[in-house]
Amino acid sequence: MLYLYRTGGESPAEIYPETIVAYAAFQNALDDCSIFNMVNFQNQIKTNKQDDGFYRATFLENMRHGADHLLRLKSFNWSILKDYDRLLKWIVERQDVLIDGFAGSPFAWIHHDFDDYNLIGWPQKLIDWGSSYGYGPYLYDISPYLLNNQESLRMFSQSSWIWARHAEEDNQRSLMANVCARFVGFLNWNLDDFLKMDMAPPIQDLLEAKIRVFKTILLGKLL
Repeated sequence: MLYLYRTGGESPAEIYPETIVAYAAFQNALDDCSIFNMVNFQNQIKTNKQDDGFYRATFLENMRHGADHLLRLKSFNWSILKDYDRLLKWIVERQDVLIDGFAGSPFAWIHHDFDDYNLIGWPQKLIDWGSSYGYGPYLYDISPYLLNNQESLRMFSQSSWIWARHAEEDNQRSLMANVCARFVGFLNWNLDDFLKMDMAPPIQDLLEAKIRVFKTILLGKLL
């Protein structure tokens, strides 16, 4: 179990810089070839240290299905949908560069579903370590929270061994690409759950909440 600490505030949805540092420490602790080989041996599976095509294909699939989900919501005429359309259009126009940046990111142990609904208790615990837990682009889990919080970004960059091994420009490009991967993943998987249940009000609330996380994508200067 990964314990994640926060130092103030009341909202369980808020992710604090100290939580980000704890996540960096988790990745640092598992950044070892012997651990990588042990997990492969114990699980009798092949765990890759670089993309074998899965993440590249996943980005494209999420982008395609996410666009379909937004189209299904058009009939509600929610103003928030304009922001999502604009964000998705921005990503589609840059998809080749973004997919290269995402799939080409350094790999590390990741949770794959690092979000406020999987943070519980005090100190915070990251739960739901399911079958998706494993190696992947190391910034995927936490990229939205780094892009939107300069203090979290500063503390993570000072704490992460993987960040320290790469050039700052490469890290920034990877950060933007991973945020965009999280965005299209949200459009696919999170919206799909509510659409299957035909729950319009919760979908609108979810869109309103998440736009605050993803809106910074449009401020990216490197792509």
